[in-house]
Parts: sequence; structure tokens; C-alpha cells
Amino acid sequence: MESYPTVPGSDRDGRRPPAGGVRPEILASWQRSQSLGIDSERADLPVERDLDPDSRLIRAAAPVLTRLCERFSGVPVTVALADSRANIVERWGDPAGLELMDAASLVPGANVDERFMGTSSVSMVLSTRAPFVVVGHEHFLHELKELTCMAAPVRDPVGGTVRGAVNLSVPRALADPRMALVLQDATERIGERLLELSTARELELMHSFHQARERGGHAELDLGSGELSRLAGTAPPLAAQERLTLLERAVDLISSTGETFAEVPLAGSRVAVLRRRELHHGDAEGAAVEVSFRDALGTGTATAPDGRHVPLLNSSTEAAGANPSGASAEPPAAGPADAWLLLVGEPGVGRLAAEARGRLSLLNEAGARLGTTLDMRRTAEELAEIAVPRFADLVVVDLVEGVLAGEEPPPGRLRPGVALRRVAVWAGEGSRDTMTGGLNEPSGFPAGTPQARCLDTGRPVTDSVMTAALADDPADRVHPVDLLGEGEHSYLAAPLSARGSLLGLAGFYRRGRTKPYEQDDLTLAGE
Repeated sequence: MESYPTVPGSDRDGRRPPAGGVRPEILASWQRSQSLGIDSERADLPVERDLDPDSRLIRAAAPVLTRLCERFSGVPVTVALADSRANIVERWGDPAGLELMDAASLVPGANVDERFMGTSSVSMVLSTRAPFVVVGHEHFLHELKELTCMAAPVRDPVGGTVRGAVNLSVPRALADPRMALVLQDATERIGERLLELSTARELELMHSFHQARERGGHAELDLGSGELSRLAGTAPPLAAQERLTLLERAVDLISSTGETFAEVPLAGSRVAVLRRRELHHGDAEGAAVEVSFRDALGTGTATAPDGRHVPLLNSSTEAAGANPSGASAEPPAAGPADAWLLLVGEPGVGRLAAEARGRLSLLNEAGARLGTTLDMRRTAEELAEIAVPRFADLVVVDLVEGVLAGEEPPPGRLRPGVALRRVAVWAGEGSRDTMTGGLNEPSGFPAGTPQARCLDTGRPVTDSVMTAALADDPADRVHPVDLLGEGEHSYLAAPLSARGSLLGLAGFYRRGRTKPYEQDDLTLAGE
């Protein structure tokens, strides 16, 4: 938890303190807010009207935050729960404080993301994925400057995914650093309750699937080995990347509200056909995804008792003949001996297993490929190529100038003023011939940026970056982040180290904010 900042000067006349009296990360957020044209006198917050009052997040948080407010009985404290999209989903606390929130349009459903509200504790938490305190004058909105707001992320203990954030607001004169510690304890308890709820529901769904299925020949995918197996016969051979692709596609189907099947091309003119089946058990709702295989020409195969592969009737071709419009139709169900259970889960929960396997696969590949050459530039390029697209949409690598010249890296942490040079920029094959600004040129990062924090702490950090807030490059070159398009993108900075010394840093970008970097991503990037 950030310590309470001590800022020189006063803002009693309603003006902001000089920039030198504001933490660099707050100043960077102000600059982004200003570039978005947010009115500091009164923000126009969008309101989501279709919130689920019985969501898992609210069910896990409500009893914990009710007790938290009881603990502060007699103190004008308000507590707000926001989801991962920065929508306020529930509020608790002092009636007078809730009235002030109503006056500031901080009502259930209001979106308090930096894009609409400017700098706030919730926006800083969802951006940095870490606890944060915003004190009075540090708020972008003037009407919040009399408050100290402290917020902490709510994480799912399995995988570290940020499910939301809890904000505690209190008048500045009554703020106590111990409140932040109590708040953090509360968010950890909410995470534990999320785990209890999801684990029980996942088990219920798995039980429901086994009870409901009427045909045999099924078996589960072994997430440890990644191998398909079934009760009888040998599973079709799959390459490591094919297994990973099937898991990822199964996760997408479980999370989908409309798709019921998908086809994934495989090596050897084969196609994997994935089907989604709805599951219900009590109040738990989810889906199972099964996979069967056919060749790309439309002929499926089954294993005969003597081990021979027997062609199946080309039902999909017949269906196409009956549908001259060419519209895609769901392929027919496979025979009993041809289906395997890939994944069972609730939307968003089953994703954890697939993402864990994806991280392991990426780490194994990095261990095999990186460090096979003493050419540091080539190693940086290999790192970028490995990470795109499985971990990032764009990778930028900056190394210490002296290290590139064969010198020993400076001892200790790298300060923001250290001389760096950009040695790699990669956004996939489509970016190979793009004239990217800054490549093979000196680079540097102002204090307060996630890159500077990474160099200063020697640890991975995550944040968001806006294309519009970046300096323009000459017309004949493209700023690296411009390769992702306009808008806000997720960013992760990871230090590059060898034998305890920092050599530079790698910057990983994901397009948009739909899949921000989480705690497990920070761990993977560090490794």
C-alpha cells in the first residue's frame, strides 16, 4: 500500500498545488485526464442501468463490506464496490456521505474509470492492479479534494485476476493509515469468498455434466500432461500448440453467450470440432465443451475394434448440399466413440486452467530459445517474437547503452536518467516492414511512468497507456504504440536482469483494456 504522501503547499484557495508537489504517477494520470478533455469541475459519468444485483462479486463482498462499515461506526466513512470495468455496483456507509456521493453522480452503475472521472483511487487501482491512496488535492475533480480515498483490488485467489476494487472514502482530517490496512484485509477476505463460491459451483457443474450425459466414450483432458485420453482406444495425436489452441477456443466457447460450436484446423488436413453444452446445477450455470475430429475434406474417422480407422459418412457435405445459400451450419453431433470432454466451467472461471497452461507453454519455449546466442540484440528480438501474440500484441525492448557496448551493467537499480537504447519493436509479421519511431535510437522515461517505476524498483509493474497522450513522432515514422491503434491499452514493464544486475526492460502491450495484465502475468514476465 502506498504510504500517505506529504505534499508541500496548500490548495485551500481551490487551485492545484504546483506540479512539483504531486507524485509522478498522479501527475501522469492528470495529464491523461486533461488530454481526454475531462471537466475538473464536474465529470459526466456514464451509468450502466443493467447491473446484476446478485453477481458473484456482490455476493462475496456484501457481508464483508457490511462488517467493514460497522467497524467504522460513528465515522463518516463510505465504501463503494466497483467491478473490473470500474462500474460502481454497490455502496455502504454514512448516510450523509452517501448523499454526497449522489450529488457527485457516484451512484450504482456509474463508471468511475479515468476516461470519465479523471484521477481517482479506483481508476489508479484498476490501472496499476495494486492498492492506491489518493489524497485530497490529488483528485482530478475539485469536488473530491476534501476527501482521502483509499482503494484496494479484489483478486480471485486462483490466478490473481482482478475482479473489482473497493474504495473507502473519509474526510482528510479523519484519515488514518491503519484504515488502508483494514481495507486490504477486507479485500483479501472477499477474494477468499470468491474462491469458496467458484470452487463449489465448479464442482457442482462437473457433477451435473457426469449425471446428464447419456453416452459413453468420454474422458477428460489431463491438464497436467496436456494429453487427451479416453476410457478405450488411443486419442488422436496433437501437437503442443494444437492442445493449447483447443483449450483457448474451449474457454472462449464457455464464456460465449451465442456460440455453440467451433472448428479448429489442425495439422495433417484434420479439423477439431468443438461443441458447447449448457449446464445447470442449482443456481450454478455454466457449460461443457466436447471435441471430436474429422479431416478437412469432411470425412470423419472412427476407430474399429481391430484398430483400423474407418471413414464416417460425410454428413457436413450433405448438409451443405441442402443449404445452397452457403450459410454456415453447426456440424452434426459426433458418434459416441469420437467425443472427448475438454473443459467444464462457468464463464471466466474455466479460463484459469487454460491460461495457466498457456503461461507454462510460453515459459518453456522462452527457456529453450532465449540465451542461445551472445548477441544481446538478437536475444531481445527473440524475446519480442516469442511474446507476440500469446502474451502481448506489441513488445518493445530497451537496453542500457553501456551493456550494448560490452561494458558491465551499472550496480543496483537503474535510475530514470540512465542511457537506454531501443533494440527491438515487434507487433507480429505485419509490423516487420513498418518504420517504427525510436528503433535503434536512444530512449528514456520520465519519472512516474510505469517504465521508470520498473527501473527504480527492479520489479515488473503494470499500468495503462493512451495513444493520444504520447508525443508525436515525425510523419515518416510510427510510434510503437500507434501500431495498436487509437485508445487506451494495457501495459506491463518487466526488468531484464543477469547475475543480479539490470540490463534494461521489456515493455509488453495488449490492445485495448478488455484483457489487462494480472498478477500471474507479472510473475510470468518476471520469470
